[in-house]
Amino acid sequence: MADVLILTSVKGPEEAGTDAWKRNVTAVVLPNKKVLSTNKYDEYLLNDEIKWIEKKFEKGGVWEGQPYDVTDLFGALTSRFTSPQNFCGIVSAELAREAMELSGGF
Repeated sequence: MADVLILTSVKGPEEAGTDAWKRNVTAVVLPNKKVLSTNKYDEYLLNDEIKWIEKKFEKGGVWEGQPYDVTDLFGALTSRFTSPQNFCGIVSAELAREAMELSGGF
C-alpha cells in the first residue's frame, strides 16, 4: 500500500518521543490528496496548503517545470506542519489506519 501523510497533536513534553502520537492523529492526507480529518480546521488548513504548494508548480509558479509528485507534496507539508506541538510525517497506510483507530476513528 502507498504511504500517507499524518498530522498529530502532542499533548505536552511528556508525550514527545513516545508512541502517544498514535492516539492523537488529527488528519491524514491520502496519495490522491484527499484530506481526512477529525476537525474542519485541520481539513481546511491542509487543503489550503495543498492548493498553495500546487500553485508553485503551475505555469508561472516559482517551481514551474520542476518534476512534481505526491512525495514532493508530502515533503513540503511535513516541513510546514512539524513543530513541538505537532508531528507531521509520512507513514505507511497500515500504520495510519491503526493510529486512526486508536485516535477514535474519523
